[in-house]
Amino acid sequence: MAEFPSYSTGTVSVVSGSTSVVGSGTIWSGVNARAGDLFVADKFAALVTDVVDAEHLKITSWGGQDLTGSSYAIYKWSPLRFAGGQAMADVSRLLALLNEAGPYYIIGDDVTEPDPSIGEDGQLARQPSTGKEWLKRDGAWEFQGIYGNISWEEVWSASKEYGIRTVIPHNGKLWISKRANKNVEPGTSSEDWGVFYPFPTESSLTITFDSDGREIAAGSTFDLPVGVTSVIRRLRLRADGVGSATIDIRRRAFADGVPTVDDSICGSAKPHLTAARDYEDATLAGWSPTIGDDDALRFVVESCSGITRLTLTLYTDRVFS
Repeated sequence: MAEFPSYSTGTVSVVSGSTSVVGSGTIWSGVNARAGDLFVADKFAALVTDVVDAEHLKITSWGGQDLTGSSYAIYKWSPLRFAGGQAMADVSRLLALLNEAGPYYIIGDDVTEPDPSIGEDGQLARQPSTGKEWLKRDGAWEFQGIYGNISWEEVWSASKEYGIRTVIPHNGKLWISKRANKNVEPGTSSEDWGVFYPFPTESSLTITFDSDGREIAAGSTFDLPVGVTSVIRRLRLRADGVGSATIDIRRRAFADGVPTVDDSICGSAKPHLTAARDYEDATLAGWSPTIGDDDALRFVVESCSGITRLTLTLYTDRVFS
């Protein structure tokens, strides 16, 4: 007659009245021990209530004496070992999770939104074919956006609806949508858009007029191909001493030749010093501040008095498109 299956590898230590058993050389995880099995040592028995890990068990209160390094046996009679027992335990655990978090409803390809008669507040619905998700709140399904990989849009449009995690260039920065939105301009709502920086967007370029100790001559020029589409945000001038100067900045497509006076981007607010050493302009009123990657700039000293060295720095934001 076959013996009732048991497991007895290793030794155990347990204190009288305790509900914890410590094993040595045991492997109680897996099939060797399960809640509901019978733990027997030194002619006393207790029911296994939990398998903590390979060397730790929880049992009903130990009625025997203190044991240290003793032999034992675990008789495998737990109801979980019989057909259907483990399945019912798994179902119970799944139901507990669903009661706590709620099911995730899957929406078919042939519908535009979840059926309002299903679901409870706080539950989610998803349409795998489109990545669309809804949250049920106050008895109604609210569209949350399109989840999945980051999508890319060329330019922002007030008439377009954007799903969550959409990246667009706008006003010299990259933005990523935090939620579905429409007609919300990036930079106007921190709840709808955040700045997205895969690489730096802020930059600057500096040019210097240096006349080697002599006063800078009116008409001096400095030519610079651009190479990067940017928006000029502010500028600074610094001279080697107190003096006066006016500089014009002109822009023309590189292929069209050298920019002329008609190509000025400064309007009436040209960078200038008037009996001063430093100048800064963060407003750029009347400017045409966007410069393309195929443009060329020409910096022209229109007038200068008392200055032998003059540095101009343009601070820019890169435009992505």
